Amino acid sequence: MNLKEIDKTVGLNVSQFCQNYSTQNENHCAHFVCHLLGLGFGYTCVSFKGNHGSPAANIRVHELFRQCVQVGPWGQQTGPDCFIFVTKANQRINYRTKTFPNINQKHVGIYRGGWVYHYSNHGGHKVLKQTLPQFQAHMAGAYGPIQIAYGSMPV
Repeated sequence: MNLKEIDKTVGLNVSQFCQNYSTQNENHCAHFVCHLLGLGFGYTCVSFKGNHGSPAANIRVHELFRQCVQVGPWGQQTGPDCFIFVTKANQRINYRTKTFPNINQKHVGIYRGGWVYHYSNHGGHKVLKQTLPQFQAHMAGAYGPIQIAYGSMPV
């Protein structure tokens, strides 16, 4: 998979993009975007469960945030494609040190061409494609008041 094939991922369950770690009740948002982009740094599905046929992909939102070249509040992104990070409104994101709270209520997707692609347990355990307002409503429904940040994709 790669970013050019992102539309082909819509509707996929975790078991369709990773044979290493596909437990339904876990959050697979970082897992999905890292498999899509081939990002195998940090704590991966292979580190966690062993290799069962898929390449290693990072599974932690806060580790992905730290790898971004640029981060900031949503609306300040400079390119057309970026990561879109979400957490509860009362959590502290430190943009200077690129630290993101490691709590249960955190999420990441990819913003591309005006759409947000993300893996959602609340959306049927599959990859969703939503407009930004749909995504914001979806995440607020799961977390309550939210804050959104962007991160440039690691190179």
